[in-house]
Amino acid sequence: MAREEIKNKIISVETIMKIANLLENEKLHYQKLGLYNQKFNYYNKNEISVYEVNSDKVKYNIKLKSGESVEKEDLEWFKNQLTERYLSAIDSITIWFDLNLWSERTNNKEVNYSKKYKSIDVSVRLYENEASFSVDASELEDEAYKLHSDIVNILNSCPDRYNKTIKHRFIRTQCLALTIGFVISYIAIFILKMSYNNLPEVVQKVFDSTIYSYVICFFIIAFGVGNIIGQGIMAGLYRVIAPKKKYSHYDVNSKKSVYVDNITEYMEHDEVQIGKYCNSIARRAKIEKIFKVTGIIVTIQIFITIVYCLIIRM
Repeated sequence: MAREEIKNKIISVETIMKIANLLENEKLHYQKLGLYNQKFNYYNKNEISVYEVNSDKVKYNIKLKSGESVEKEDLEWFKNQLTERYLSAIDSITIWFDLNLWSERTNNKEVNYSKKYKSIDVSVRLYENEASFSVDASELEDEAYKLHSDIVNILNSCPDRYNKTIKHRFIRTQCLALTIGFVISYIAIFILKMSYNNLPEVVQKVFDSTIYSYVICFFIIAFGVGNIIGQGIMAGLYRVIAPKKKYSHYDVNSKKSVYVDNITEYMEHDEVQIGKYCNSIARRAKIEKIFKVTGIIVTIQIFITIVYCLIIRM
């Protein structure tokens, strides 16, 4: 079966462990068949073998960014490697499930004396921005189909990479910027009011030119200073998870090239929680937590401003 790719997904450590546990349980299932075969032979010594499992194992390979590669058949070892301490150093992960057996039973009553070879091979490969898998089988197509479906369901249940955190990046950035700007504006307006008599005459005339002068000044400071600080903070949080830019067009008026987010390319890849994406889930959660708070603050501040403008107009 051809290798299949999963695109536009955030694949967490928990998801990787779900796949590992799925394959370990499949291995355990065939181990039990092998034990049943031994008991069958013991109590039916004149009968031939029912199920003979030759190979039944799950292997884990972890390649580090240093170039070192380690491979083991130990689930606990694999689980220990997927901790915060090691995730950033991992370049890729490969999980194999390899099953080979001989079957001589066609049903509960008849025995087929011609041995039949059966096998299942599963390979799951995970890179920082790519996830793919393949499931191949011989004489165990139904079992392989179920494994294939289970793996697809696990991966498809992962959240989309291009989600609201990325789609509405501008809103989240502006909410943080405005919140920071509001704090600075309150301080600045308070200082200006306290030192009004010491201000240059031209500045005093600007403040006296309209009843909304302080409101206008408040929002100018909020937008200006807030965006300088807020956009810098958000740029740091989005640094790893934001889409790359691509050339869009040349702006004749500004005489500059315009670049936009390359969403198509972004959705062709994944975020596997290793390497540079080791803390991408935490980054996204932090952005959403900040937005939840700053969104409320911005809404309240706009409401207060509207009420204030209505009052001073009376």
